[in-house]
Amino acid sequence: MQPVKYESVPARFKQLISQDEYLEILELCEDYLSDKGQITSLESGEVCLEDAFRRKIKIGLDNLIRAVSIEDNKNWRSLVENHFGKFFDESSDEVDISDFNKIKDFLCLKVYPCNQLDQALDLANLIYRVDFEDTKTILTFDFPSQFRSVQKSEFEHWGLSVDDVLAKAVQNVNKLEVRVIGLEMEPGCEIFTFLSGYYSVSYLLDLANNAGNTIGKFGSIVNIPARSLAFVQPLNDIDFINTVGDIAEMVDNIYQHEPGPISRNFYWYYKGVFKKFPLSINNEGLATLMVPIELELLVRNS
Repeated sequence: MQPVKYESVPARFKQLISQDEYLEILELCEDYLSDKGQITSLESGEVCLEDAFRRKIKIGLDNLIRAVSIEDNKNWRSLVENHFGKFFDESSDEVDISDFNKIKDFLCLKVYPCNQLDQALDLANLIYRVDFEDTKTILTFDFPSQFRSVQKSEFEHWGLSVDDVLAKAVQNVNKLEVRVIGLEMEPGCEIFTFLSGYYSVSYLLDLANNAGNTIGKFGSIVNIPARSLAFVQPLNDIDFINTVGDIAEMVDNIYQHEPGPISRNFYWYYKGVFKKFPLSINNEGLATLMVPIELELLVRNS
């Protein structure tokens, strides 16, 4: 087993802890996780490891770093243990995973960016679909004291279709507490913010049922910069393009600094489908957001 290579403190943590403090935290993490599986990397503020069942697990350090930044270092080991404990709590082993009726209420969905997910998890052993381009929506267990992805071998015990199981997970996500706050950016232009610890983006998967008032005549403009924050702008005319610059700047800032970054993309939501806005890049490297041709035709023919 190769020793784990430590990195410099990520930019988003630099205002919270020093380089020496970050390295101390990584050492505590490695010490605690040494008997949980083989650590494959400690990079970009995330831990990747493979457990005894050869499941690939990825755990972010954002919440841990925020916690240790306001605590005396004598308490750091305890904070590390609490942070990782829920991922390895054995109480969920008491649940019969093979019985769908016993575990169906623990099913959830989480949206992950492809650029991180493909490196951290063995997708061949997971149940997932694509709702937002450049991301994957993963079927998960959200037990009271443990969170993890559903393995394909576990899913196969249930004898159900992928669509049926994912539909149940969507129903569970719909019951979660997500705050929705409306803000008028300019006269006649309102944007809605979705706030939740982990499921703001997942909550958008059933947007029509969860927040139908955020859908305009031509659908909605959707941004999913981080797991805790999402934005939806009702689309009633093509004038939304006037606010794109301000929204893009806000989205980019959240993507860079909030825990669990997902995407800088703009998406068009219409009748249950999310379509990515294409980008046009000129010879000087300047990117311009393009209106999807389907949206342009829809507005023009209305």
